[in-house]
Amino acid sequence: MKRIPLIPIAIHEQKPVLLDVTVSNGEQSIAKTVNQFIRDHMQIAAGTQITIQPKKEDLDREMSLLQEKQGSAKVTNVAFAGVIGHLPLAIIQVERNGMLYEVKQPIDPITSVLPGDELWVAYHEMTRQATIVKYASI
Repeated sequence: MKRIPLIPIAIHEQKPVLLDVTVSNGEQSIAKTVNQFIRDHMQIAAGTQITIQPKKEDLDREMSLLQEKQGSAKVTNVAFAGVIGHLPLAIIQVERNGMLYEVKQPIDPITSVLPGDELWVAYHEMTRQATIVKYASI
């Protein structure tokens, strides 16, 4: 974990934070921005290791996408379709150089993106799938 900007809001004694993290899986690792709710009294410092257990297929898909091209994209639409774990599943449509791509991942609605937001994404030109690498606001 590299950087921990706090968002000045608390819900049920938890505060949302955006984390720049490196996710490691064996020899592979990816750097990305994630959001997480933490208890108001908790302190997280840069360098803290956090154990996560994503679904293997989600991690594999994301690792694969992060090997593809990357660039800035503008959010054109955000919809929510169910829940994964404790976070809503977001279907985010982004536009890059006139082409539309779909980002499908769990995301917290408090720190979520809105149409018009700029993101840095990894994208696959053939499948039109993408993943968020970094929020432009960080």
